[in-house]
Amino acid sequence: MLALQVVSIVLSYYPIIFLAKKALGKHRRIISCKTVNQLLNIEHFHIEGLTDARKIFINQGQAIMCDLHQAYSHLPVSTALHQYMAFRIRKQTFQYITVPFGIGTAPRLFIKVMRVGLAHLKPKEILITAQLDDGMARFQTRAQAEEGIKLITSLLTSLKLTINFQKSITIPCHTPKYL
Repeated sequence: MLALQVVSIVLSYYPIIFLAKKALGKHRRIISCKTVNQLLNIEHFHIEGLTDARKIFINQGQAIMCDLHQAYSHLPVSTALHQYMAFRIRKQTFQYITVPFGIGTAPRLFIKVMRVGLAHLKPKEILITAQLDDGMARFQTRAQAEEGIKLITSLLTSLKLTINFQKSITIPCHTPKYL
């Protein structure tokens, strides 16, 4: 995580961190942000989901699916807040310098940032739905879908987002597995 510039080393200790199992036998690090979350104003917001995805498929066509790797780690945290996002592993204390999984405002913040980024695809008439780190786009033809994946990949890369190609469906199909 140091090499990915997601955490840095610190000299003091704060909240605990634990692991939650993910698909494919991997683990997600979650920092206990209970105290910090109590101080945050966590607003309700809409996360697109299966209902939105079904709307995309009303006209059928070809679809692709894109998954982002460690979505929240693409969002930097203010230096003033680093001290509240620290954890200790094997007598070494680290602090998050990007938004950790566990912060109550992270999903809303990430969705807001993604909406701004994905707005660049609207002039291209790409029909897209996104749920946090998963996105799906529909196209009328296979050729449009193949061009669309190039545009989407280019946009996400230009925004410095890391695409998880193992979980993404970049070959157009009629019914991709979503979420």
